[in-house]
Amino acid sequence: MGDVLIYHWGKKLGPKAYEHKLVRKVISPERAEKLHVHFARHGFWTVVVGRHTPGLRAPIFFLSGASGVRLGTFLLADMLSAALPCPRW
Repeated sequence: MGDVLIYHWGKKLGPKAYEHKLVRKVISPERAEKLHVHFARHGFWTVVVGRHTPGLRAPIFFLSGASGVRLGTFLLADMLSAALPCPRW
């Protein structure tokens, strides 16, 4: 549920998330557009890889919501990528 909450915050803020002053310090408008296009093309695989990338998991989940990745796509990618390591723990 934590992953979905982070996604929801990004979805709620939408594209405005890229305009926040703290985000602007890290992500230029040009980079924000590239990220938006990347999530549109590779949102599923970005979530899968992001789930296993320390330090980038939360930002990737947040930006996937802000970039318009569908909730169903997000949930499927998140659940499938959790299916392997979670039972092991």
